[in-house]
Amino acid sequence: RSEWDARMGIVMAGFSKALLPFIVVVPGIIAFYLFQSNISDGDQAWPFMVNQFLPAGLIGLVLAGLASAILSTLSAITNSSSTIFTLDIYKSIFRKKAGDKELHFVGRLSGVVIMLVGIVVALILASFPGITVFKLIQTVFFYIASPISACFLIGIMWKKITPAAATVTMIFGFIIVLPLTIFVIFPMSPLLQPYNSFMYHTFFVFCVSILILVILSFFTKPKAESELVGVIWTKSALRIPENERKKYKGFKNLGIWWALMVITIVSLCVYTAMHGSKTLWLEAENIDFTVTKNSTVEIQKRSALASKEKFNLWTGRGQVLFVPSKSGESLTFKVPVEEEGEYKLSALITLGKDYGNFHILVDNQKADISYPLTILSEIKPKFSVTNKTVAVFKPKDLIKEIKEKSGDNSIAGPHTIKRISFGTFSLKTNFADLVFVAEDVLSSNSLIGVDQIMLTKTTKGNKENDKRK
Repeated sequence: RSEWDARMGIVMAGFSKALLPFIVVVPGIIAFYLFQSNISDGDQAWPFMVNQFLPAGLIGLVLAGLASAILSTLSAITNSSSTIFTLDIYKSIFRKKAGDKELHFVGRLSGVVIMLVGIVVALILASFPGITVFKLIQTVFFYIASPISACFLIGIMWKKITPAAATVTMIFGFIIVLPLTIFVIFPMSPLLQPYNSFMYHTFFVFCVSILILVILSFFTKPKAESELVGVIWTKSALRIPENERKKYKGFKNLGIWWALMVITIVSLCVYTAMHGSKTLWLEAENIDFTVTKNSTVEIQKRSALASKEKFNLWTGRGQVLFVPSKSGESLTFKVPVEEEGEYKLSALITLGKDYGNFHILVDNQKADISYPLTILSEIKPKFSVTNKTVAVFKPKDLIKEIKEKSGDNSIAGPHTIKRISFGTFSLKTNFADLVFVAEDVLSSNSLIGVDQIMLTKTTKGNKENDKRK
């Protein structure tokens, strides 16, 4: 209706983004802590929780809403993609004199082709082991966005950017810089290996794309300034027309809502950074480890189980898989400790019928192993949580207990994961020895798999809570 309405829509979208983590992330955290051993695939978390928390009628409504959202997104992507192909490629390059009837036919045909290509790509990606839908969406979006966003942001801020430089930057960014970043620069650089994830890849490609764009713009011809009027950002873009400024005063002032949006997002970031978890999550395969003589150890890749069954709960490259030959053999991790103090130690381990018993030593102190056990039922309350403590962890017994307590509610496959805690210890700066000692080794079904090790700096309140537990 007006420029004020258009800008206010962007502001409201900003507020909605502030709520997005609570909608997307929090349910995943709940699923991890309550139901981690009842699922074997990260994509199962959301439907599993819907089934646990919502009544029958509401489940159907939620699924209908989900289907509608997916279809509307597919419709928008198909229409925009076919429009881009028809007008920006077909008409601009191949058929500059094409009429409306021809363009309509090409638009419809290209839409069908785009849908078929999408189906084929989806089937191919579904065959890749160890990939969740959420991570796939985020990874693809981030990789595609970095060269494009570099050209867009710098292009609207600096009038010297040239079309030729932008074209070369996007092509070079996608074909050369992105593959080098993913497969060469980060994996082969010791300094960058700890940051080998799509988020850091994206930032690196974004920075390199900006550098290439600026350098090439100095050697190519820019557009005439008359062609850039209304395209390049200026201070006047901050202001709405005079008649609308007079109309929307006081509480409707656009500046007030912009400020509230920025303050809200910044405050949430600061609050979560200050009051969030103090836990350091370490990938087991990235920590120095040793094993006793005659036993074997390997880094088992994420695809090892995912290629055989629906399992994708490991993070990083995979897990450290320890194969003891007899009881008493051990796997020792050198856990880095940057500051002396009281720390709570935990680990994320793999459960399965081929995994065996073990006890834990922390700096030569035997530790009690505790873990939460969620009991599911068909009557209200549908679940309850108890905390169990054992001296020797027995995966097979735990799997049996989970099945007994969960009944038909558990949808876990042959393997799943479990977070186990070892208590609070006074650790000195440098390294702490975390030792997994095998027990009751009778056959090859005595594996010990460690995915992550967690180190949490405790406060006085946390220590008192641990004592009460």
